[in-house]
Amino acid sequence: MKEYTHKDIRIITCNCIIFKDGFHLNFSECIEGWAVEHNISITDNKCIGQRDITKKPPYFIFYSKCRVIISFKSFWGAKRKFTAFNMKLNSMGYSVYDLS
Repeated sequence: MKEYTHKDIRIITCNCIIFKDGFHLNFSECIEGWAVEHNISITDNKCIGQRDITKKPPYFIFYSKCRVIISFKSFWGAKRKFTAFNMKLNSMGYSVYDLS
């Protein structure tokens, strides 16, 4: 599993998240990973992972071939940044399963 904090994100596009180290997290790969893990059709799925805002630190796990976790560790505003990140993903048509 690759681990990042939200501060490691360089850019979010409609297809992927690009991190400062150059790693690309491809959303279509996450959709496929989620569908396989949960035995559902890829065509009926836009879920790319899961999230939990109640954990310390709050995090997202993305279902790429190599699972990727993004945590929100900053003391000030972590939950606000977490929520904004989730809304950004939703605005691009993706969903993230809520564990909280």
